[in-house]
Formats: sequence, structure tokens, C-alpha cells
Amino acid sequence: THARGPHVRPLVSRHQLVDLIGVSPSTYTRSRAKGLVVEVVPGVVRFASSPEDFMMRCMAVQLRTAPHGFLSGWTAGALAGLRSMHRQVIHVTVPIHVELAMPSWVDVHRSRWYSDSDRIVRADGLVVATPMRMLWGLAAMCNQHRFDRAAEDAWHLGLITPATAWLYLEHHRCRGKDGVAKLEQWLEGASGRNRATQSNLERVLLEALE
Repeated sequence: THARGPHVRPLVSRHQLVDLIGVSPSTYTRSRAKGLVVEVVPGVVRFASSPEDFMMRCMAVQLRTAPHGFLSGWTAGALAGLRSMHRQVIHVTVPIHVELAMPSWVDVHRSRWYSDSDRIVRADGLVVATPMRMLWGLAAMCNQHRFDRAAEDAWHLGLITPATAWLYLEHHRCRGKDGVAKLEQWLEGASGRNRATQSNLERVLLEALE
């Protein structure tokens, strides 16, 4: 089960139960049939008494895609503390060769662009995209206005700076035209400032002044 960090999530994978703990496959099957445990994603179950929430779903997807997957896009943004991030769908990135059955509330991004340097392990054990890889993913999912707000939030939280974003852009410029264009447009407005905007009103005012 996943018990690291301040919040214990009562989840366990079939692999952990059968191969690591020694629970027989028949006992696992009977527990599911009796409703003692409920499948969250294929091969990962929760205790029936435990409500299913956003963090539990993140953990379930993490267990399902281990050891290669990392939470990305809107999900990584929500976990990082960015505002107005969608939580209904859990986004996860895996290498291009990985194919996994998932419920409809999981969006699996199979990517040829995959590197261990683009993911980090949080204190609670969740593996998430680095702030810049997260923003690159968001650039492909939202319009310029929402991307700018996400980038400003990440800067305000100390996750990125325009300088580190420029370096990342130069290194990965060929990775995606949409991501490049949106990141460049945000950087054009952000590079002349010494701090992030902290509200929509402030961003609108700056845009009007420009």
C-alpha cells in the first residue's frame, strides 16, 4: 500500500498483494467479488470503505503506470498548486511503447519524448512532470490566456523563472510547434518584469498597457 507522506491512501495493486505480500490470486478475486475492495483502475484496488477522490485517483494511476509513468498536464498543475486546473481527468505520460487499459477518466499521453530528467518524485511518492515539462504539456491543452495564467502561477510559486524557461525552450524548441509558440509569447511579456503577476486583473491591465 502507499503510505509515504502525510496522507495515507488505502490503495494497493494486484502485483503488490500477490507477488510481494503473498496473497493468493483466489483470495484477491474473492475480495473483489464480495465488495471488500473496489477496482479504481485495472489492477489497482481501494478499500470499499474509502471514498474515491482526486488524490486517490492520482495514486491509482501512479501504481498502474509504474515504473515509467508520470502525472502530467492539468494533473501535474493541480498537484503543483496552480489555480483553475482541471481535476476530473487524470493526465499521465508514458513512453510511446507502453499500452495500458484505463478508465475514461484517465488520459494517457504516449510520448516519444520521454526522459527521467523530466519527472520528479514528490514526498508523498507521486511521480510528476517537472514544472517546465508540465507547462509544455499545458501549452498543448489550453489557449494562450490560460497558458499565460498557468505560467505566471508557476513563476509566482517559485517553480520556474523566465530565465529557466528560456533555457528550456532553447533546448527543446523542436519538440512541438504549439508549445514553442505559446511559451515564446508568454516570455515576450514576462522577460521585462522582475516578478510574476498575481491576479487576472493585473494581467489584463499589463496587456492593456502594452
